[in-house]
Amino acid sequence: MSVISKSNPLPPVSLNSNCLSDIATRKAETDAGVEGVALTYFEETVHFTCTHLLYIFYPAYEQFYYESQVDAFARTGKELPPYVNSWLGEGVLFIHRFIASPASIGSIFPSSSFLVEAMTRKVADGVNPKTAPRRYLDIGAGTGSFTAGMIAKMRPQDHLDVVEFDPNLCKLLQRRFRHLPNVHIHPISIFDFHPKERYDVVVTGLPLNNFASEDVKRALKQYVDLTRPGGSFCYFEYIALPKIAQLVRCLFGCEEASKNFTRIEEAKLKQQEQFGPEIDSVYLNMTPARAIHFKVS
Repeated sequence: MSVISKSNPLPPVSLNSNCLSDIATRKAETDAGVEGVALTYFEETVHFTCTHLLYIFYPAYEQFYYESQVDAFARTGKELPPYVNSWLGEGVLFIHRFIASPASIGSIFPSSSFLVEAMTRKVADGVNPKTAPRRYLDIGAGTGSFTAGMIAKMRPQDHLDVVEFDPNLCKLLQRRFRHLPNVHIHPISIFDFHPKERYDVVVTGLPLNNFASEDVKRALKQYVDLTRPGGSFCYFEYIALPKIAQLVRCLFGCEEASKNFTRIEEAKLKQQEQFGPEIDSVYLNMTPARAIHFKVS
């Protein structure tokens, strides 16, 4: 990182990755009011272009800029501006990650507050002042909608682990929640996550219908294995949309995809018959959904 005085001319700029990182760092420092740091008009234009025009196609600059902002504001002791964690910024990132990896994201829109409430309603269930510290897990946290909902219902002595495989989304989660001592972000696949203790409540936003059936079976088993006896785990699925997609597959002769969906439905139905779930239908969501809660005996 270079700090350049306003009184000194700036050196010529070439647009390589190191240069962009330098621009992002110094722009973050100017935002935080660090003395003696300035950008040229050209660099301001580069910053505007990367953050407003090319964000969908190149999120790395925006992510690095926000990370630098967090550090710069922390060093100056100032409060972060509200737009750093804005719903608009998160929504754009969510859309970008959907474009980049639709199979792992599963939706182009973040979950509504109504779905968040339905998914996290077990977090404070049965908790009183004498209840021992509880352990919570959020799998496939995305932009952190369910994470924030769980945190709002947790106590300071409770612990939350957040698992997210996508590195860009992990950076967003770190930015949002790393100031909380009882929240830990794990940039890892759920299949590689092996904690020493099980959890009281497990919540997951992973789009099971987008996965191979064998991976769905592994995931469903993992949910059970990660939940302590007497605890619960919850996932959601969209109402009607999967069946519409299945109809389209049949119409267009996507035989293998159709068989995969059938195997997924069979695996989910088998687990539902085993545990007898509670189902919350949520119609006030971009694509109505239902939250499915399972109690592990």
